[in-house]
Parts: sequence; C-alpha cells; structure tokens
Amino acid sequence: MDYSRAGLAACFGPQGSQVTTTMPNATLFNLVEEITALRKQPAANGRSSKVLANTGNLRIILMLLQAGAQLPEHTAAGPVQVQVMKGALRMGVNEERFEVGAGQSLVIEAGARHSVEATEATAVLLTMALPAGAAPGEH
Repeated sequence: MDYSRAGLAACFGPQGSQVTTTMPNATLFNLVEEITALRKQPAANGRSSKVLANTGNLRIILMLLQAGAQLPEHTAAGPVQVQVMKGALRMGVNEERFEVGAGQSLVIEAGARHSVEATEATAVLLTMALPAGAAPGEH
C-alpha cells in the first residue's frame, strides 16, 4: 500500500496540507493528511488508530492495519459502518464472510458478532452510531 502523500493524493485527489478544520458546527478532516500522520505513529499488534470524532452518539475512527493484522470477534452496541479507503479486509459477520476492498463499505447491525483481518495494508474509516446512554469507550 502506498501511504506516501503522493500515493494517497492519487487515490483521494489533491488535498491541502491542513489536517483538521474546526468550525462552530462542523469539522472538516483531510483524510490524506490524517493517514500520513497516523502512519508515523507506532502500530500495536499491526494496527494504529485515531478517533476523528466523538460527538453525542457518533464516533468516527481512522484505522491503519498492516497485512495480517486482526481484530478478534466482538460486538458493537450500535450499527457500524466499515469503509475501506485503501487495501482490503476479510470480515466475518455472524456466520457470513465478506471480502471488502478499497472503495467498498460494509454496514453491520447492532449486536452482530464480527471480526476483521487485513489481507493487505489497509486504511479504514469506521463510523459507529451508539445508542443513547452508551458508556464512554463502549462500542
């Protein structure tokens, strides 16, 4: 996977150099720059992540997974969207198996058991909608 600024720009289009622009009612993320910055961080168990948004019942997390990195089976209190920006994942949802590649998105219903394995170096944007009253850190 080409995580270079030029490689990411080729995938996502030209971007400015500012990582995040925050306004009173909105935040704009430059995902190319976020990925570039995140790939410089140490990866634990072949993965690194950054919470981009944690507002109300919405969480958005950028994850980088090295080839072979796994997230063991788990559940989420609310629905989850897994958007593969670059690379590829093998995902299990209950008894089903999915190959999710760049430009594809998988939506998982609340409470469904799911697991993740990166079949190559992968950048993922994870969006979680949590039920009202979910504990901090719960997913």
